[in-house]
Amino acid sequence: MLDFNTGLTNLSGSITPGDVDFFQLTFSTPAALGVFVDPIGSDPLPPHILALFNSQGSQVSFGFVQAGTYTIGLTGEGDFNFLGAHTSNFDYQMMIAYSPSAPSGGLFAVAMLIGPRRRRVV
Repeated sequence: MLDFNTGLTNLSGSITPGDVDFFQLTFSTPAALGVFVDPIGSDPLPPHILALFNSQGSQVSFGFVQAGTYTIGLTGEGDFNFLGAHTSNFDYQMMIAYSPSAPSGGLFAVAMLIGPRRRRVV
């Protein structure tokens, strides 16, 4: 479980056929939340599914979240139920950006926290 203060957290991992990665986060206050996934290495990131679930297991939107416990799920292409039903194989780096914020400034706060990012275009 990750317990956040304002800032960025970088994680890295691998998705292999039949694999799903889950990361549990707890927020003590409402927050702006952004999650970004990039490939490790020179290959582009293959199709994948990234989702956020609340403590009841319901999928919710990234952006502004209330205080509570959430789970980020990352899986391969077509595995909409996050059960590992895919054949994807890739290494990734995940950046999680968090900033306590009011709903009206939430997305702006995450954008300012992250700053400009360059992506490799193939």
